Amino acid sequence: MNQEGDLHVHMKRRSSETCSRPAKQRRLSTCPVAGCRVEEDKLRTHVYRQHIPTLFLRQSSGTPMRARLHRRRIQMLRELSEELGLEEVANLVDQTNGQQKFPNVTINPQLRREMEALCRAGNLPVPENGFCLSPLNSVGVFLHWRPLAHLLSRVSPQYRADLMDKYAVLRKPRPNAQAPMVARRRKAPGTGNQMRTCRERTSPHRPHHQRPVLRSLHRRQWTRIYM
Repeated sequence: MNQEGDLHVHMKRRSSETCSRPAKQRRLSTCPVAGCRVEEDKLRTHVYRQHIPTLFLRQSSGTPMRARLHRRRIQMLRELSEELGLEEVANLVDQTNGQQKFPNVTINPQLRREMEALCRAGNLPVPENGFCLSPLNSVGVFLHWRPLAHLLSRVSPQYRADLMDKYAVLRKPRPNAQAPMVARRRKAPGTGNQMRTCRERTSPHRPHHQRPVLRSLHRRQWTRIYM
């Protein structure tokens, strides 16, 4: 066999070996909140969606640090400290250090800026050597989802649900976000009543030739969408 034939056989063999490799298994972790036995490969996403109020969602990079937002966060932490029988919100740090450790946890620059803004809004001292989670050295580190999830796991599920409702933040829709499609009953000429999809938008009415088309939700036919 010539050199080109040998190369072709070798590449075909390598491709078959690659396809036969077993798929990489996901590493599952158990939720740290007491009573929740969910195992997820993306544990942080689960904790933020199910246990942490939306008030504590991380801000995107470049977002101005609003003092009102951090004052609301301090208010929730104070309520948690009162529920746990503590006199001051700063006592949450000492109590958490005696119960749970968070080794090998890093703090990115954006989260560090949020922690500093939280301490300034609550008239709390900012650590000179930076924020640390092992051990905890400031109230600001409770913006990290791991120590905050530990705090929320120490209260009752009903109280945790009340916090989720009380400190929920409704996000404004994006200006370019499309409105949900709804089905309206329109009368087509010659066919009687039939369901056609339409889209409710506040933008001006577009010309007929610029309207996109989409398959109807209830009929196997192409219908016009009013934007």
